[in-house]
Amino acid sequence: NGLGNLSEDKDTALEWFRMSLTINREVGDRKAVAIALGNIGQIDSGRGHFETAAQNLYRALDIFRDIDNLPLQAGTLNYIGEMYMSQGDLDAAYSSIQESIEISRRSKRRRTEVIGTILLGRITAQKGDTESALELYIRSYDQIIKYGFSFEIDKYFTQLRKLLIENGTDPSALPWPQDWELGSDLES
Repeated sequence: NGLGNLSEDKDTALEWFRMSLTINREVGDRKAVAIALGNIGQIDSGRGHFETAAQNLYRALDIFRDIDNLPLQAGTLNYIGEMYMSQGDLDAAYSSIQESIEISRRSKRRRTEVIGTILLGRITAQKGDTESALELYIRSYDQIIKYGFSFEIDKYFTQLRKLLIENGTDPSALPWPQDWELGSDLES
C-alpha cells in the first residue's frame, strides 16, 4: 500500500491501491484491504468523486471497527471529515472529526488527535466562529510543540497567524519555532 503514497501520479497510485486491494482480498488480510480502500477513497475525494469516496472510506471504517483497530478508525474518520469539508457539509465534517479526536485520545494517538484539532479549527473558522477556531488552533499549536510534531507545520501556523490578526492579536506574542519565519507566509 505504501507505494501509492510515494507517487505524485494519482492514476498510478490508484492502480497500485487497486492491485493491493485485489491481492489482500485474495490472501484475507482485512487490515490491508481496509487501508487500500481508504487510500482509494482519499484519491476519489481529492478528485471530487464524493459518492465513491464515501463508499470506500466507510467500507474501510467498517473493517477497522470490525477488527478493533482504533488508530486506523481515527485516521479514517479524519479523512471522512475532510471529504465532507470538500463538499461543504461542515456539520457532518465536524461530527466525523470530533469522533476521530475522541478515539485518538482513547488510543493515545496524539498525532491523529492534533490533525483532528487542526481540522476542527478550520471547520469552526469556516462557520464564522473565529474565537473558537482560534482556541482550537492554539490548542493544536501547543500539542504540536509539546509532542514535537513537524508535519506541514508552517501551513497550520499560517492559519493560526491569520486568525490571530483577524482577532486583533499580535502573532509575535506566541513562541513560534525558531526555524519558522514569522510573517513570510502572508507577504505574497
